[in-house]
Amino acid sequence: MIPEFVGRFPVLVPFHSLSEDMLVQILTEPRNALVPQYQTLFGMDKVELTFAPEALRAVELTFAPEALRAIAHQAMERKTGARGLRAIMETILLEPMFEIPGSDVATVHISNEAAMGHCAPLYIRGRPAERVFYDEPSPPDQ
Repeated sequence: MIPEFVGRFPVLVPFHSLSEDMLVQILTEPRNALVPQYQTLFGMDKVELTFAPEALRAVELTFAPEALRAIAHQAMERKTGARGLRAIMETILLEPMFEIPGSDVATVHISNEAAMGHCAPLYIRGRPAERVFYDEPSPPDQ
């Protein structure tokens, strides 16, 4: 059935739960997936969002592939399915979204540990030739 049509039913019907692989696909593959949405959002601040480990060599915001699985796993644990993915992404990216504008951060790397909430994202400053790695954003100039 058409999702827009199904969403109008006043009765809730149980469906088969989604697997981690399906949730990772939902994060990355559809045209309006969350990952491209956040790529656009961070792109406005001249920071790119990618999900490949080799991306640390370019100017971008990176997610380790394991981080995507951690996000999907959290949605499964909460039993929120695909609807919960946005809330989890918001929680992970909330601080970088406020820290990045006006800073010299070129890359934000989200590791598996950062996706699970065990540590802060890795902030990488400067152009690729003069990069400096920090665990926290620098304070604004005064």
